[in-house]
Amino acid sequence: MPASPDVFRALGALCEPPDPAHTRLAAALGLPAPPDAATFTDVFVFQLVPYAAPYLSPDGMLGGQAADRVAGFWRALQLTPPPEPDHLAALLSLYAALAERESAEIRPDQAGAWREARRALLWEHLLTWVPAYTHAMTALSPGFHSAWARLLLEALLARELPAHKRSDGGLRAGVVRSPYWEDIDAEVRAACEGALAALGAAPVELELPFAELAAPAGAVRAGAELGVAVPRELIGELDPVSRGLLQYGALQPARRIVRADRVRARLRRELVGAFGGCELLAWPTNPAPAPPIQAPMLALPSGPALPDAPNIRQAILANLAGVPGVSVPVGFHSSGLPIGLQLLAPWGHESRLLDGAERIERASGGRWASAAPALA
Repeated sequence: MPASPDVFRALGALCEPPDPAHTRLAAALGLPAPPDAATFTDVFVFQLVPYAAPYLSPDGMLGGQAADRVAGFWRALQLTPPPEPDHLAALLSLYAALAERESAEIRPDQAGAWREARRALLWEHLLTWVPAYTHAMTALSPGFHSAWARLLLEALLARELPAHKRSDGGLRAGVVRSPYWEDIDAEVRAACEGALAALGAAPVELELPFAELAAPAGAVRAGAELGVAVPRELIGELDPVSRGLLQYGALQPARRIVRADRVRARLRRELVGAFGGCELLAWPTNPAPAPPIQAPMLALPSGPALPDAPNIRQAILANLAGVPGVSVPVGFHSSGLPIGLQLLAPWGHESRLLDGAERIERASGGRWASAAPALA
């Protein structure tokens, strides 16, 4: 682990209420001087609270099941959870302690156990939300907060992050061929490639490891969250299929959700690297036009397919990773149905999406943005 345990403790301390020692900690880490108490309150109390729960729970609130789950991790290690178990400072301090125990242990099997505990903390309780949090912090506040957020993410990822801005101020569009440009209707592909050219962004060919796992992980997460979000008194009023899907989602085994969260953490980590080399990601919103109700099959180059899996494959990544996205109208299929190009941006950088969408709309004279398919 390149970063020492003391680095993680210092980074955690700097998101706690101001203390005279913080100036020395910031200087030791090569960061600008910490802000005053009023700025700290504005950033860490009112805008971006350093707790896991708001970023992992469907309601975005402090405490609740998300915080309870973190507390359960402390108990699994036979530790008493602190009063705020999901606070970033507490999690970073725990991460440092586990790293120290791993390093000090002379028995290989025990060292391996501490290593697995540290990795579980990293993948299940830190990387599931910290990348989004640090990107939002970078966009919110320059100076100390931006530098602190960048160093925190670099320490957790154990690598230095490249600068993502082009020196000429232009946009670069990341093109992930596999799986998002594969098995795409020819007209959809042509319209999206034309829109990408109209965007005027320099294309950057990228690979996104584990992208093929986004669909199953997203389906597990969405099903579990939806299954517990619908009031029980309403479930009985639903049609049998909807009721069955909700109940199935609510009964997801815990191990399946843990695996889905590990995939989400890994994808967020890969997205951090991807956005280090481009400002936007781009691929078709759907692989083919929507099929008619009487024959609900997509016509793909590989052959007819039920719509759910291909559509989820194209759309689920933004929901699972929590990055902002937009679907931009880019034309009409010969079937008369619209075609969209999906743009994704890093956490907290919605302005890039609006800029990209505006460029495409301006290049087409606005004809796709205001057009509508003929009613059946």
